[in-house]
Amino acid sequence: MNYLKKRLSASSTRILLAVFVYFLIFHLAMTRPARDDFFFGRILDNIHSLNDLWNYAADRYLHWGSRTQAEILSLFVTRWPFIIWQLFDSLVFTGIVYLFARIAWRLCPKVSYNLQLAVAALVFVLLYPTLDMKTAGWITTTLNYLWPAFCLLCMVLYAIRLVLGEKQSRSETACFIFCVFFSASLELIAAAGVALLCFMLIVCWRKGVRPRALIPGLVLSLACFAYAMLCPGSAIRYAYAVSAEFPSWESLNVIEHLTIALAATFSRLSSFDYAATGVQAMLLYALFNFLVLCCIHRRYRSLVLDLLFALPFVFFYLMNQCDMSYVNITAYMEGIASVHAGEFRYAFQPMLSILFIGWNLLGLMLCFRPEAGGMFSAQVLTVLFLYLVTLGSRIAMGLSSSVYSSNTRTFILQLFGLILLSLLLLSKAHFYEWAAATFSTERRLKD
Repeated sequence: MNYLKKRLSASSTRILLAVFVYFLIFHLAMTRPARDDFFFGRILDNIHSLNDLWNYAADRYLHWGSRTQAEILSLFVTRWPFIIWQLFDSLVFTGIVYLFARIAWRLCPKVSYNLQLAVAALVFVLLYPTLDMKTAGWITTTLNYLWPAFCLLCMVLYAIRLVLGEKQSRSETACFIFCVFFSASLELIAAAGVALLCFMLIVCWRKGVRPRALIPGLVLSLACFAYAMLCPGSAIRYAYAVSAEFPSWESLNVIEHLTIALAATFSRLSSFDYAATGVQAMLLYALFNFLVLCCIHRRYRSLVLDLLFALPFVFFYLMNQCDMSYVNITAYMEGIASVHAGEFRYAFQPMLSILFIGWNLLGLMLCFRPEAGGMFSAQVLTVLFLYLVTLGSRIAMGLSSSVYSSNTRTFILQLFGLILLSLLLLSKAHFYEWAAATFSTERRLKD
């Protein structure tokens, strides 16, 4: 009892409890079963043995897709009382906030963990487009996107603790292996998981740290990634998406596919034209660029650099001028499906997207460059890896014909990366020290 009182009196526990209560209220008020939830909820009526379940999973793999782990779980969760999913999903959202704070604190330990947690909660609650989880059905979308992303964050925290030389219990290692397996149910997270584990193995090798569970984790991750890439059902699903959503897709060449992927990625991150979910994504990306500007201003005190890194906000304006010329996303899809690489608008957004990438990479390098030494320190390489992997996962998703019909849920890794980078930039810009000095009790009394 005393231990429970002590835990409840801790600031971090109160913050996490407040986040859980918020998301539970959100789920109770806003979520209802929809679309694919009903489809998966009926499947178990025709499954009476493990052999039937095996045949169902094999049929889905051969004729639709490779998200076997999430889909099998969906069969059971959609049959439970809805409140059970609401409770578990609220815990997952709360766990994501906790993991953001823990990872940021491990990478920037000079800042108080409680401060990191409070800011992570604020940024995630206000700027992550939670409502987009309803697009294919609340249960189905969260199990296919949010829960695998949560598992990936668990993998990141485990790997960082391993590199820092902290001991991991057997139960933590078992959880890590499970997270590797379940996170790979989403193709883009499977690819990100392989990249993460390869990067962390290189870091372990450079630091002389025993990789322990990272090697079997990488083997499992590669196996799951191969399982996804070799899925026969993906070709059937791809052909259906082409015929239903983007009929002119096959007539475009590789360069045109890449330019569409670039335009689709950054137009969603910098435009008001995607209802509430797009606006939240845009505000998060704007916060990231603003923090890069603040960090560079505080560190270099250069008017030239300040003006240079204010340019992304000009890019925001230009992107909006493109997107706002369309009444809605349907008109936008019809417009993009009929253009070709020689037309002005089709070249304009990819060009702005490349400028965004270049400015972001240069800004991160300048923000995290050590005071003494070369430009490419371990910290710089880590943040560049985080930015490029999360960006690359979204651009890879943009190479699908459903690029414009897929909602903000397909940006989940990129948005998670922007949140984590924003937390690191807040530490690097000494925002917490400035806030403590500005709003301290002694300062207010003097004023």
